[in-house]
Amino acid sequence: MRKLIRPYDYLLLTLGVLGDVFEEIRDPFGWQAHYYKYIYGWVPERFTRHNFERAVRRMLKTKDIERLVKKGKPILRLSSQGKEKWVREFPLRQLSQKPWDGFWTVVSFDIPEKLKGRRGSLRLKLQSLGMARLQESLYLTPFDFGQDLQEFISVHDLSEFVDVFKARHIFGSNPKELAWRVWQLEKLEISYNEFLSSLNLNSKNKKLMKPEERTKYQVHFEEILLDDPLLPKELLPRDWVGFNARKLILGW
Repeated sequence: MRKLIRPYDYLLLTLGVLGDVFEEIRDPFGWQAHYYKYIYGWVPERFTRHNFERAVRRMLKTKDIERLVKKGKPILRLSSQGKEKWVREFPLRQLSQKPWDGFWTVVSFDIPEKLKGRRGSLRLKLQSLGMARLQESLYLTPFDFGQDLQEFISVHDLSEFVDVFKARHIFGSNPKELAWRVWQLEKLEISYNEFLSSLNLNSKNKKLMKPEERTKYQVHFEEILLDDPLLPKELLPRDWVGFNARKLILGW
């Protein structure tokens, strides 16, 4: 699922999945004394506070998020408009909850070197859709992104070089084995298990946890989620550890 994540994307995804989880530790919007510094205890390591602050302000201005007080504390949450954008920007979340129809969407391309810029754009598009690479120029996904892909191909004038088709079987592996291999689910399983081990050590005392400690676990979960292709359950082990992680963190 990993894509080029901007602070905007991160806020959109996190608030869409986890809801009202980010607290403004020190209020930068004038709700408290004006001399309080702008401190976000939950800024992901990949972003600077300046970039994250700018993203928050922009999303408030465009009304993608809203601020309110919950149990005496200022929080951020997605607006109705923001939720619609979340669905458009991160479609895997919704698609993964639907039964898989058993068909793969496959993209094959042979784009000449003189169009390497457009070839790079296509690869970024496929990665943003959570597609896995079977070979250098062959990608697949269990989701039907046919219309989205055809629009992209048309806009970038790549129809001569790209084929998109549906396949019932990818020979050589059964669907679960194929998914495990090409999406490198073993690495993801390790990440989820490490997260659960850490969370379980502290879950007995979660009522005594400080807000910033709880938020640390939520942010850690979100970091792992960015690498999760969110495959249909038909392609995952019955006891897939990702299900347990989501259930625990969303139950907080």
